[in-house]
Amino acid sequence: MALFESRIRADTDSGQMVGQTGRTICRSPAGRIWTLVLDWTNSQLLVAYSNDSGQTWATEVIESAVVGQHSLCIDSKGNLHVAYGILGGVDTLNYRKRDVSTGAWSAATVIQTAVGFDISGISIFCDKDDRIHLVWCTQEPVFGTLDYAALYKKWDGSWGATEIANLVTGYDALECSGAVDADGVVHIAVMSTGYGLYPNRYSLVYNRRLAGGWRGANQI
Repeated sequence: MALFESRIRADTDSGQMVGQTGRTICRSPAGRIWTLVLDWTNSQLLVAYSNDSGQTWATEVIESAVVGQHSLCIDSKGNLHVAYGILGGVDTLNYRKRDVSTGAWSAATVIQTAVGFDISGISIFCDKDDRIHLVWCTQEPVFGTLDYAALYKKWDGSWGATEIANLVTGYDALECSGAVDADGVVHIAVMSTGYGLYPNRYSLVYNRRLAGGWRGANQI
């Protein structure tokens, strides 16, 4: 437990806590508890796990870099999936998978490279068929806008195209979180400006993705 506690203290004492919208702790089908830990002192993202309901912990290093927001999920087989942003002059959104059988980590896959702007609101989750879903917020010049948008990707053997889940021209979406139900419908909540009577203030906005695409965001 001492090692895990020291990593937590390194995170909190630095005064550089990172706001989270995605899941950062979960339990595997076999009962192992997994959680993500930022070690700002050593510039590392670690995963900590416990086989005895949190009494003792072990850690593994996922990334040695200055990491911002991060999220994890576990599929039905017990494989661990992690998405995280690396901060710097060129920010990147990255994905890695830990194989439950071997304990080996896949090489990092760069989902998006962001030059001169931030990646935030990272949320990764899986459905009942072990397809991986990922939502995040960033500026997206690929779509011809520098407004912050909520973006979405799905892995089903390979990563699909990036989709816009929420964008209001001239306004910003800065945080988001997602989930998928038993029917495969993706649900997201986004903190975004551009809605209601006070469009310059942030509102909580909901959208969902059906087979035909995104249905259109509604202010909550």
